Amino acid sequence: MLARLALLFVVVPAVELALLYWLAGYIGVWTEIALIVATGMAGAALAKYQGAATWRRLRADAAAGKMPADAAIDGVLILIAGAFLLTPGLLTDVAGFSLLIPGLRRQIKRLAAGYLRGRVSMSVASFVPPQSRPDVVVVEPNRIDADSADDDKTRPET
Repeated sequence: MLARLALLFVVVPAVELALLYWLAGYIGVWTEIALIVATGMAGAALAKYQGAATWRRLRADAAAGKMPADAAIDGVLILIAGAFLLTPGLLTDVAGFSLLIPGLRRQIKRLAAGYLRGRVSMSVASFVPPQSRPDVVVVEPNRIDADSADDDKTRPET
């Protein structure tokens, strides 16, 4: 976990700064600043447009009684894309625009689902009731007798 945080907060910004410095030598500082501002504005507008479309799809799925999981995942990925695009840098812009392309977003969802399926299936076993688990033999399940639990003898007299 610590290595991932180091990658996120140290390595990625260092690479971003190196790329920005390198690019400024080719196109100039002011052109680069204009490029950063333009990609931020374009990315925010695209994320807003796609986010609104995803919100409408989520509401339509919910109104139709369908589980809006696909639209919800799209919404999360579009939110991440917007955060990437508002962050100055070349790598984050490429990652953000990649998440806004529907075909690439489908591929990312498929990869993420495969990754999560392996991780979640292992931890779900602890939440399965003992009666439905093949490795647990239930001799007699716990029973609650509603009539005896509400016995008059256990009530305090008033």
